[in-house]
Amino acid sequence: MHAPGDFGPYTLLEPIGLSGAQGGRWMARAKTSAGPPNTLVLLQIRMSSGGVAVRAPGPAVPGLLDEGHVEDHVYRAFPLPLGWTFGQAVHDRREAGSELSPEAAIVLMAGAARAVHSLHEAGLLHLELSPDLIFILEDGQVQLADPGRALPRGATDKFGGRPGYAAPELVRREPLDARTDVYGLGLVLWELLTLEPVFPRVSLPKLIRAQERPHVPPPSKVRPGLPPALDIACLRALDPTPTGRFSTADVLADALSDLLGPGGGTSEVGGLVRALEQRPSGNASLAPYPEVLAAFEERRSHGFAERSPSAPVRPSPSSESPEEDAPRRSRGGLFRWGVATAAALLVGASVGLWLLRQPADRLHVDRFGPGAPPPALEPTVPNSPEPRNPTMVLKNVLQRGRSLARESERPETRRAAEQLANAALIELTAGSARPEVAHRLLAELQTLLDAPKAAAP
Repeated sequence: MHAPGDFGPYTLLEPIGLSGAQGGRWMARAKTSAGPPNTLVLLQIRMSSGGVAVRAPGPAVPGLLDEGHVEDHVYRAFPLPLGWTFGQAVHDRREAGSELSPEAAIVLMAGAARAVHSLHEAGLLHLELSPDLIFILEDGQVQLADPGRALPRGATDKFGGRPGYAAPELVRREPLDARTDVYGLGLVLWELLTLEPVFPRVSLPKLIRAQERPHVPPPSKVRPGLPPALDIACLRALDPTPTGRFSTADVLADALSDLLGPGGGTSEVGGLVRALEQRPSGNASLAPYPEVLAAFEERRSHGFAERSPSAPVRPSPSSESPEEDAPRRSRGGLFRWGVATAAALLVGASVGLWLLRQPADRLHVDRFGPGAPPPALEPTVPNSPEPRNPTMVLKNVLQRGRSLARESERPETRRAAEQLANAALIELTAGSARPEVAHRLLAELQTLLDAPKAAAP
């Protein structure tokens, strides 16, 4: 742990976020020897180096300004973002007794996911994502505080992640990939929607156990009325197993952006920025530093710049994609399928020969008991059977939901149908469809379809 004061070529001013076993982050002022005097930077301090130097993986990830050693600590300096952290936005909404609109949360998290994806494209993992380390700039754009751990894919983190914001495989010190950061993004999304962290602050042993075997409820359990698609997107990102999550951060960003459409949520983010600007001292953590506040005021004078979300960029196939093993699996699958089919035909023929030799009355007694009448056949309802394959179920919900959203005369029905269609689209976009989610959405859609019949005299 450190305290404000001199730290090598820098003066530590205030901590940023929570510190952990692996170190912490500070707002620091550079001395003359470290560059332009009085320059404010974000200083990342660790007990050991770990990770690699990151120069400029993307505009939403700050590049490295300086690095070095002070006694047994390693430091890296990055440009200090001029804005507010997601954590400050959550605190502001909580203090005001209001909630962050789902539209604003979607836009902010889509921006954060794309920033993380740019880091992944450089071959690096963040592994420390939390609301305190993602910034909303004064123009509504999103920027990471720094590249985080910046470990290569496939590495393990001996520290076990940041308390309260670590994926299960990170806690277990297992090999990591991009889906570990997808889990971190899911934790941040859940907190933006509910204004509460997924894992409450308890003793460290209890927290580690909770992170290793998470049971995360949908955010709508804490905040009723959220769209079903947001529940599904959030829980898909927070699946305990990496294979159950979105395959990349960019796929998560696309799924969220598809819920709003072009330009959706921009005004809500603008309103959030204006609300943050009305804080007693603007960016409270910068209040004692007039040179930074002056820069804030100069850039604010131009007002909030309206922006439309960038066009979705679909992820390119990566080594993590299961499709690479498809040819090998398909050959083995055909062989097993052939063996199973032959065995089934042999068993079926044997049972058929046995049945032909039995008296009809004997069969009736054995199956239903002495004297019991044979069961009546259930009436067949036209078009009643629904597809049982979860992917087909979701496509069915998507098609029928959009049709109902266009054709219904009731606004609340149109809105609910559109939400169900979006939820089905999220699940389809994520990859492997989960049967329980698919059939729950189908049941909810059927309830909507049956509502006018129940209301009719």
